[in-house]
Order: sequence, then C-alpha cells, then structure tokens
Amino acid sequence: MPGALRGLRSSLTYLVVFVAAFAAVSTSWYLVAFQHRAPSNPTSYASAKAEFDRTTKSLTLPAGTTWPAKLRYPHTPGATYVFSPGFGKQQAQFYWYCAWSRDWLSRYADGTGTYSLNEMKKVTTMDLFERDFDLTTQQYTERELTDAQAGDPKALRTDVDLNCPPPVTK
Repeated sequence: MPGALRGLRSSLTYLVVFVAAFAAVSTSWYLVAFQHRAPSNPTSYASAKAEFDRTTKSLTLPAGTTWPAKLRYPHTPGATYVFSPGFGKQQAQFYWYCAWSRDWLSRYADGTGTYSLNEMKKVTTMDLFERDFDLTTQQYTERELTDAQAGDPKALRTDVDLNCPPPVTK
C-alpha cells in the first residue's frame, strides 16, 4: 500500500504542476490578447457619449421611441473603461436599427411595415454595417432584410430578441 500511495502522490503532484502551468500560460495569453484588443487611441465615456448624441441628431426613431440617456456597455462598478473612437456612433446606429426592427415586427402582419422596412434597409450604408460588422454579421443582416421583405420575421425576431437593448419609450 505505501508504494501505491507514493505513486498516487506523485501523480497528483504532476497534475497540480500541469494545471498551474496551464493556468499561467492561458492567463498570459489572455492578458496579451486583451492588450492587443485595446484601442490604440482610446477615448473617454464623455467623448463616446458626445459622439452618440451627435449621431442621434441625424437618425430618426419610430414614433413612441426615444434615445437612451446612457451608452450601453458591460459595466463593473469601480472599474475604469476606455472606448474606441466610433463607439458612440456604433451604439446610436445599432439602437436605431433595433428600434426600426421592433417597429417592423409589430407591423408586418397587418401590412403596415413598409416604411419601417425601408428605414431598416439604410443600415447597409452605415458605418455600423460597413465598418463594425464582420462578414458573417453583414450576411446575416442582409438575410434578415431579404426575409423581412418577403414577409418572414423569424431571423429578424431572433436577432432582436438576442441582441437588441430594451427600447426606451416616451
């Protein structure tokens, strides 16, 4: 028995060393990856909010919907945040697209969603679509619009349910 316990202890020691080494390597990788994703010319919340407010001036929301008072981002109390230039504009365009998508979803069944759909189609000419969406998201958005044009709400409803912030109503 003592030999078996010694072997087990040896195996456990190797396991602990392996787990510790793996944790150190993966933590280092995470920190390096995070540093590479940090904006090269970060901006403050105030600057991002000002950009958001400027962008909202050129976008119209559906009747009964209003702009949120604060930017939406993951928030941990006490943490310091920096934002990439363009974040405020991206948030405004995304909220706008979500608002018109919700409006269309509430109107398509009775045939009164044409104006909403035409507004939604404008997203393909915005920075949100051209600069911020990756190719897969661009293709999915185009499919949403094509399906909506054909009267099929499934893809758009899924996107809104999973990704859109709650609407702010008047």
